[in-house]
Amino acid sequence: MTNATQYLGTSTMHFKEAWIDELHILSNTLYIGDTPVLCADNDAVSIRADPGQGITLTTTGDGETSLVSAKGVNGVSEGGVTMRVSGPLGRVNIQSSGAGGTVNLGAEKEIVMTAPLTTISSNMIVKGDLTVEGTQLTVNTQTVTVEDNIIVLNSDPRLNVAFDD
Repeated sequence: MTNATQYLGTSTMHFKEAWIDELHILSNTLYIGDTPVLCADNDAVSIRADPGQGITLTTTGDGETSLVSAKGVNGVSEGGVTMRVSGPLGRVNIQSSGAGGTVNLGAEKEIVMTAPLTTISSNMIVKGDLTVEGTQLTVNTQTVTVEDNIIVLNSDPRLNVAFDD
């Protein structure tokens, strides 16, 4: 038995198709079984799976895994999208840079933030009503401006206690 390298075609003499058990390669498509898993169309490369199958990108190295596009990256799912980071320095950064950079978070019903502490480190504008549900509200500022001249204090009758003069 010899350990020899075999070539299928050359750089100038290409094969049109190759059939290897469950692997089928065409000029622009890689099939596993009957599923076209890697396809190149006019302006896109597609990775596909059969219905009921998922796609997993896995790396065991310590480098980054990146999605890079000159025009944008879109994630579309009918079931939901989850980003999960673990470890002592687990961090998810969502950042938009550039002169007109914005980050938009939107939902049909609500956006829920569940961290024990949420910090907004710049100005914030609330368009609409603001409801604070908790036992304490601390405002650390020099000036509070209220447009209406009516401010209700001690509105909970259970907490109305008489004060001694």
